[in-house]
Amino acid sequence: MARILLMKPIDSEYYIIAPNLGLGYLASALKKDGHDVEIIDAARTRINFDGFRRYIRDNAFDMIGFQLYTYQLNSVKTLASIVKEVSPRTIVVVGGPHPSCEPEHTLNYLSSVDFAVMREGERAVSKLMGLSGDERRSGDSLSKIENLAFRGQNGVKTNGLYLEEDLDSIPFPEWGLIDPNIYPNSPHGTFTRNLPAAPILLTRGCPFDCDFCGGSSIMGKRIRRRGIPNIMEEIKLLCGRFGVRELHIEDDNFSLKKEFVLEFCTALLKSGLNVSWACPNGIRLDTLDKEAVVSMERSGCYSFGVGIESGDDSVLKKIGKNLTTAQVREKIAMVKKNTSIKITGFFLIGHPAEGAAEIEKTIRFSKSLPIDKAAFCTLIPLPGTRVFQGWLKAKGITLGQINWDTYFGYSYKSGVSAIDENTLKKLHRRAIISFYLRPRIIFGLISEIKTFEQVKAVFKRALSILPWGRHYRTQKEGVFARNPRLSNEPAK
Repeated sequence: MARILLMKPIDSEYYIIAPNLGLGYLASALKKDGHDVEIIDAARTRINFDGFRRYIRDNAFDMIGFQLYTYQLNSVKTLASIVKEVSPRTIVVVGGPHPSCEPEHTLNYLSSVDFAVMREGERAVSKLMGLSGDERRSGDSLSKIENLAFRGQNGVKTNGLYLEEDLDSIPFPEWGLIDPNIYPNSPHGTFTRNLPAAPILLTRGCPFDCDFCGGSSIMGKRIRRRGIPNIMEEIKLLCGRFGVRELHIEDDNFSLKKEFVLEFCTALLKSGLNVSWACPNGIRLDTLDKEAVVSMERSGCYSFGVGIESGDDSVLKKIGKNLTTAQVREKIAMVKKNTSIKITGFFLIGHPAEGAAEIEKTIRFSKSLPIDKAAFCTLIPLPGTRVFQGWLKAKGITLGQINWDTYFGYSYKSGVSAIDENTLKKLHRRAIISFYLRPRIIFGLISEIKTFEQVKAVFKRALSILPWGRHYRTQKEGVFARNPRLSNEPAK
């Protein structure tokens, strides 16, 4: 039996502070094998590098695994170096979006990391920790583990990829380690109707081909669904043992198959659990019809996000959205006519396919829709996307030349958009202000606020996204530079 620590890394900002499903699933797979597992969620605990060093010094772990998004590369670099300095024999593993899309770069960039896991990690990490010490040093043994990347004699070796077909065979997340009751009132930085709330995944995979999204590179193109009985068993566990009163469905494509949606809603209604639910990560507008949304609301759904991206049809076509502005209008009108479900529209600013005129069109379009909230995100060229590859080629950039610290949040990358950065910032500012500074939107937001914690969450969110807020100052400094406790230098 091994002693294992799984960790969400230290960041300078935390937009989503909620139970971490990825680490929860890994923990349950490892505990099933008999290992002793702990989880540190830096977003919740606010541990700093000095605190992490002390914790590793005071606790002996056989393996430490870090969830790794692209903007966390330098944080994990520091954390991994601390591990190897304090406990050289501890195995360091990373998994998540960046290793899934750039496994070779990950291991070349993070010299203190031993292994990288691509795509789904439950099976790979379980097999890795099932090897003896000698086997973990053997290329022959390591080569048999799908989804694993490791250093071989001739550089980084990446094994074949695997996706679990039978999602019901995967144990539920280890909820005892990510108890929803110890997380804040606004897990997504916005409003929650009932507490405690818990995230849940019903499906994995994405068949779509939007050029700015790397979802299919991480979770595969084919949709895989859990069985409704399996889903209901987990929901009953959450409600019974942890008192959960709200669910946040985090899937990329929950609504893709209407029959699945209706079956889920029927099962939830029949259960008598009386839980509210939302889809904060968004659902596809073109998959919705009256029967589906009415059934969703009846079973407790009160809010969902929708990916609109642009108010220009030519831009939507170029980015591979497979959606038109006419469809957007039609579907949103249908939802509003038949339900009281709140809708958040997600929009992109700064895609290479658009100019200033198209962004202005998007701003006008967003205000013409009867949506309740809007998120205007600046396009960041993420590894695993076609936009990323196009940006590297157009600018003649190598991975070694990228400042990964500026890959956070609402940042701007030179050369992605044909619009200069100052103009892009002004357009972004105008989009946010002109959408939200309207009586209908303001009064709608006020009506949703129920606690002082939600008031604070609104102000914090505003500071993080408005161009004059604290987050924009980090773009010149790097996300760790302004906060000494998050310095990239290892704590002494």
